[in-house]
Order: sequence, then C-alpha cells, then structure tokens
Amino acid sequence: MSQLGKSMRAGLLEAAKGALRVADYERHMAEHPVASQAAGLALLRAHGDLQARGWFRSFVTRRPIDADGAPLPWFTYGAINFLQRRVRSEWRVFEYGSGHSTLWWAHRVSEVVAAEHHPGWAKEMSDKAPANARIVHRPLSEGTAYPDAPNLEGGGFDVIVIDGRERVWCAERCLSALKPSGIIVWDNSERERYVPGLTALAAADFRSVEFDGMGPINTYGWRTTILYRDDNVLGL
Repeated sequence: MSQLGKSMRAGLLEAAKGALRVADYERHMAEHPVASQAAGLALLRAHGDLQARGWFRSFVTRRPIDADGAPLPWFTYGAINFLQRRVRSEWRVFEYGSGHSTLWWAHRVSEVVAAEHHPGWAKEMSDKAPANARIVHRPLSEGTAYPDAPNLEGGGFDVIVIDGRERVWCAERCLSALKPSGIIVWDNSERERYVPGLTALAAADFRSVEFDGMGPINTYGWRTTILYRDDNVLGL
C-alpha cells in the first residue's frame, strides 16, 4: 500500500473513532440527563460564551457588569456588542433612566445626561458618575418634566436611550432633542405596551434593527431595538 493510501486509511480510522466517541457521548447524555445538565453548566461556567461575557458574575452580583467587573448597559448582549464597536468619542448621549449604562456611556462619549425619576437613585448615581455624566432628577409628578427632559437639557443629542418610565410618551417628546443623524436605543422593546411608540417612530421614518437574546443578570431573553434614519451616526 502506498504512503498516500496508508494516510487515507489512518484518517478514515480516526474519523470513525471520533464518530463512535460522539455517539457514545450522546448516548450517555440521553441516559443520564441530570448529570449531563450539570456537566454542561460546568462547561459553560468554565469556558462558555456566557462566562466570557461575564453573565455568571452579573447574575451573582445582581449588577450589569462584564467578566472584569466593568459596568455594562442592561441591554441584550447583541445590542451591546453592536454599539461598542461603533460608538464615537464625540457623541452626546441622553438616557431616560440611569444606571450602569450611564457609566458605560461616560467612558466612551463626550457627555451623558440621564433623567432619573427616583430621588434616591438619582443621588446614588450622581455620586458614582464621572465628570462628563450628569444625573438630573425629573419627578414623574411634574407634568412633562420627565418626557421633555432631553429638550430641557438643550437637545442636540446623538443618542437617546429609552429605558425608563413613560416610554411611549418619551418617544413622542424626545424627537426634537435628537440630531437628524441621531439614533434611539429602546430596551425591552418586545413588550406589547410599547407598540404605539415604536409605530409612531416608524411613521417618522425610523427604521430598526432588533437584538433578541440574553443580557446581563437575567436568565431569560428580551429585545433591545436600535432605531435610525438616513445618514445616521452609525453609518447604517
């Protein structure tokens, strides 16, 4: 037998052994589901994508953080990955609602302003925020102070994040504060009660890209939607 023939035979034998190992593994999985689930979880915690993203650490600490403990927005991981590859240092960002996302944006853009309805949380976040981030307390009881907050802060924002209270109302009121090239990031956009707001934005010529899946802390998936028009800051 030629050397080439021997090599081919050896390759076929190795492939056959591999197929048998896979078949044996799958049979073991079927026969011992509880042990197999535990093994799968151990592998995920040691080497899996959720471990690399920091999900286990976020789940235990109940904070949206990455594997190194750095703050993350409480968006789906797909949306976070999409944004962090495209964010620009000159952007001005406005958020309805404040939190770890405020800190995440502040490390990447020139200015972040977040409207927070809860006075205690506004104080706590203000104490944590760097110099280029401002938390403004806007009580829900004061008429349109909360939905109009980006206009009250001067407008001209490259990004507006809708992740707080009164989201449909905020979507209607924030457009005059958004640059023509600006984008909107709407979290939890799969919820039925937000359909009117998303429909209104579609009627205002916004297109959308949806990121479904898991994110920090939660054991379930949800949706973060990015809405944009022509000639937007993302280059879409």
